[in-house]
Amino acid sequence: MNKPTYLAVLLACSGIFAFHRTAFAQMPPIMTHKVILADEGNGKVHSINLANPSERWSITTANRDMQLIGNDRLMVSVGDGYAEYNVKTGALIKKVPTGGTVQSAFRLTSKSTFIGTDGNPASITEVDSAGKQIRKIILGVNASIRVVRATPARTFLVGGKAAGILYECDSTGTIKWEAQVGGEPYMALRLPNGNTLISTGYGAQMALVDSKAQVLKRFPAPADLNGSDFWTQAKPNFFAGFQVLKNGNIVVSNWEGHGGGNGGKGFQLIEFDGGLTKVVSYWKQDPALVSSLHGVLVIDSLDTKNMHSDVNGILAPVNLPVSIEGASGKRASGHGSRKDSAVPVEFPERAFGISGRRISALPFHGASGLYVREAGR
Repeated sequence: MNKPTYLAVLLACSGIFAFHRTAFAQMPPIMTHKVILADEGNGKVHSINLANPSERWSITTANRDMQLIGNDRLMVSVGDGYAEYNVKTGALIKKVPTGGTVQSAFRLTSKSTFIGTDGNPASITEVDSAGKQIRKIILGVNASIRVVRATPARTFLVGGKAAGILYECDSTGTIKWEAQVGGEPYMALRLPNGNTLISTGYGAQMALVDSKAQVLKRFPAPADLNGSDFWTQAKPNFFAGFQVLKNGNIVVSNWEGHGGGNGGKGFQLIEFDGGLTKVVSYWKQDPALVSSLHGVLVIDSLDTKNMHSDVNGILAPVNLPVSIEGASGKRASGHGSRKDSAVPVEFPERAFGISGRRISALPFHGASGLYVREAGR
């Protein structure tokens, strides 16, 4: 047998190195955010600095929805109401019973709390600080409430769990819009450009839908999964709570099953780019700490003295222009009537990153911040 030539050896080695480079390239960086996590499997909420996991606290509590409500407080839906915890220590501040099978709890101002409740029928109840009902909205949908979110037009986005439908209901509970996205829609956010971003539960995808209910993008698609080392290890199972970051990236929780003992399954935090084209980072959870995540808050440099809301799509302090009335309607200007959306002043260049369209930023007199309009609309 002839001895291999120097060139043959060199080519063989180059092929091995190329293979390793390709395999390595398929694994994105490890996530380094500061996060608060809803661990359904273990019945806990964890606060962890992923760049330094020793910086953490954990509490035992029922959980699904979470919100930073100001004064260093974290609000968590707890099954029969909501509870408030110190966001720095996890210490319980108070628990407010509201009744019913509570799945979601969120605030748009500091004066009241909206409670999404399962039942026949499902409902959204606005309560005061003592849990007393202010008003109740009976939903006219076959929906299993999970994480409910408001839109700037004073409507509510609700997943129709078994039907694979995302509904938008008005303040009377009437269906105003719906989109068939498959899976079991868990959570949705109306983005500043009018598109809606949806986590599809067992669909194990993020879906981007336009105002006509047409699906613009799904990620990951089958082509993204095929032959991917990352997705083989990530084991996408159920995309649940998510957050859109300042830079337009999306962090989603990948829930892996009920009860304890699921911490060794998959990657339960995954970050996508704003165009829904690639994975930016991920976290392989510590199975000694975590079982199954279904909610995430990325707090990084957020000032927890301020209440934060994602009513305009991107989590932002409510002392910036987060309007619940008229933000998507027409306003008069020297150039006629235009359709604008309110977004925090720090986000204008990224407001429409997920749609890929250009935006223009418009000063709005009488408010600090910007209103933005998508080009061509």
